[in-house]
Amino acid sequence: MNSIRRKTINLATLVCICLLLSPLSIGQQKQDKESKDIAWGNVNSERVLWYRDRANSDTILVNSLSVRIISGHNSIDATVGMAFIDQGDYFLAYVYISNDGQERFEVDPQDFRIAYWKDKDAYLNRKPGDWSYSVAPEAVASKYKSRAQWNAFFVRLAGGMAATTVTTEQSGTVTVIDGSTVANGTYSGTSTTTVPDRRAQVAADANARRITNDAQGEASAILKTSLKANTVFPGEHVSGWVYFQRKKIGVGDVILRVIRSSGSSGPRAVDYCFLTGPRK
Repeated sequence: MNSIRRKTINLATLVCICLLLSPLSIGQQKQDKESKDIAWGNVNSERVLWYRDRANSDTILVNSLSVRIISGHNSIDATVGMAFIDQGDYFLAYVYISNDGQERFEVDPQDFRIAYWKDKDAYLNRKPGDWSYSVAPEAVASKYKSRAQWNAFFVRLAGGMAATTVTTEQSGTVTVIDGSTVANGTYSGTSTTTVPDRRAQVAADANARRITNDAQGEASAILKTSLKANTVFPGEHVSGWVYFQRKKIGVGDVILRVIRSSGSSGPRAVDYCFLTGPRK
């Protein structure tokens, strides 16, 4: 019965994988991406660019992190700061947005993205670029926890397979009686036996628990410090980390979109743009 159940589960998993990788599924994903891009592009937005030495642009250091700042009176009266990091698995942007005006506005990391070009020449020649989208912090945390669970599994597996040898020495005397004849003798020898290495198993289990606990702590920190979607009222501010898909970028333009309140006239949103150029 267990064998039949395992086969059924494996078959169901295989079917799900095939559906995800099917041309229909891939085509649907591409269509969803295109629809998302069209909807994003159709928003009437004002672009505000960070430029070195401009009156509305500045750079400060915060805990050795270079933070670029845009401030001024545009369609939205706000101060927007951004620090960019190539973390390895993701691009990270630390974002600070304060409402310096009299109207509330909306901040949602799902409206943020990076326009990027694979090399500087493509950017300078105004060739079409591509998009790197923000990633939900829940997905990032889940990825790290899943990776840790696999690492812990293999650590435990290696510990379970660890073995050690035990050598046993034996010696003694033996007496043989045959009628009236008595013979005495001695014997000695060694035997080697392979047994599970209990110390290695205990150490592997402790290491696996440490890996899992560290990942849980890291995942909690990601969720706690990430920027959340918020309505920002006058005099208030929001801040936190935003994760982006990691791409091979020559030049990137980090775009932080802030949505104005629905009753406002003029552009519906303001796109704060910070040009950056990671080389990895």
